[in-house]
Amino acid sequence: MTAAELTGILNLPLRLRAHVVALFVLAYFAVCRRMDGAVSALELGCGLGFAALLQAGYLANKLYDRAEDAFNGEPQVLPGSAAAWQRGLAAVFAAVSLAIAAAAPALWPILLYSAAAAAAYSHPAVRLKGYPLVKPLVNTANFFLVAVMAPALIADAGAWAHLPAYLAGTWRLLLLVLGLTLLFDVRDLRGDGLAGLRTLPVVLGRGPVLGGIILATLLAGLSDLAAGSYYGAAAQLLVAAAAAGAVKERGRRYYDALALALLLLLALLF
Repeated sequence: MTAAELTGILNLPLRLRAHVVALFVLAYFAVCRRMDGAVSALELGCGLGFAALLQAGYLANKLYDRAEDAFNGEPQVLPGSAAAWQRGLAAVFAAVSLAIAAAAPALWPILLYSAAAAAAYSHPAVRLKGYPLVKPLVNTANFFLVAVMAPALIADAGAWAHLPAYLAGTWRLLLLVLGLTLLFDVRDLRGDGLAGLRTLPVVLGRGPVLGGIILATLLAGLSDLAAGSYYGAAAQLLVAAAAAGAVKERGRRYYDALALALLLLLALLF
């Protein structure tokens, strides 16, 4: 095996965005443990199922994003017929969703949202990601449902009644995810603009979006410090520092390193 082939294999998880999927799932497991001090077999199975759904949804999105990925210098992860891959990924998504719903029927609303969001996110007929503020909000809502509401619903099927309390208790975390999503849009600013994709950084520009991220995460970080949430504060300040560094155009590895650092913080929290 040549050095180039070995590098390609090592880079495959990054190209598949497995580290971003891991961020979602580790947050899910951290909330599961927060609920009752442990991760049950049911919670473990559902978490692994959500990991499969997130990965399948990401790969399906990549099949529709070949134009902007080419502008952004991102290699194709699924070569060949897009239609064949779509059918296969849809079958995987449906099978895993049915398995999760059979094990935990209370999760049906989240599964339906995930299916609708995955289908509409990049499909040319809808293309939610083409609307400047919709894209980050869809991703943040998906994070909240998977990482927060799913563990709550596994523990208590009536957890929807406490939705306002869950939102109030996780607003700093959701702000962090929103900022991270917008940072990834800043990463792809040049290619998205060339491809005609109207993300928030394309519409408003790099400076205003990064300024908003820095201000919001600094305030949230100070709030976490005041509340004694030191891991949360570290994550917020890390995103703020990354946003400040992104004022200068950075390569993809800069943003991959940020995601991996946040993954390490979540692992320490877990």
